[in-house]
Amino acid sequence: MKYLLLMHYRVEGVPPMQTWRPEEIKAHIDFQQALFRELTASGELLDGQGLSGPEAARIVTSDGGSPW
Repeated sequence: MKYLLLMHYRVEGVPPMQTWRPEEIKAHIDFQQALFRELTASGELLDGQGLSGPEAARIVTSDGGSPW
């Protein structure tokens, strides 16, 4: 079974990343890289890619039924 994990860091009380100090950005990236290595080594992570920007977004809605 595969899952998609979307990360969105806009959390109330957390300032935008553009305002973080360099050492805060480095700590965040170091954490993400360590997590990537751990999940890859355990076989839980198959791939990791960035998404397109919001200009390429599509809105998908559901009436509650099956998509197929």
